[in-house]
Amino acid sequence: RTAMTVNGQAQFTSLAIGRPGGFYIRFFFALYEAVAQGETGLGFTVNSGPLARIVFVRQPRNAASGAAFNPELSLQFVDQLDNVINTDYFFILQVEPSKFFFQGSLVEDATLLSCSSCLKGGGKAQFSPGRAAT
Repeated sequence: RTAMTVNGQAQFTSLAIGRPGGFYIRFFFALYEAVAQGETGLGFTVNSGPLARIVFVRQPRNAASGAAFNPELSLQFVDQLDNVINTDYFFILQVEPSKFFFQGSLVEDATLLSCSSCLKGGGKAQFSPGRAAT
């Protein structure tokens, strides 16, 4: 972006970085028409935004009753720009039979798999062992 100085100050508005990571700002200015001088600012970090949605990295496949899911269920937590959130979250996964889901009623005993898990680094949650209930 470019900006003109006003009273010795240049303002850059509506700047945004759409992904987390480490960055630094570099700016250039012209002392004379043909000579450009460069300067590098201090480094800074952009973090992921707040949790916006949960994405299936690996969905469970059909499994026999009592058998472990293969591959294991894996979820990823992302912000509104689909950046992976590398923050630890505590959450509970509840799996219900589809007949209860489509009825739209809350049935307490419909929980077949309940997993309290802490999100490990990398923004990914894995459930192991994930077993189909009887």
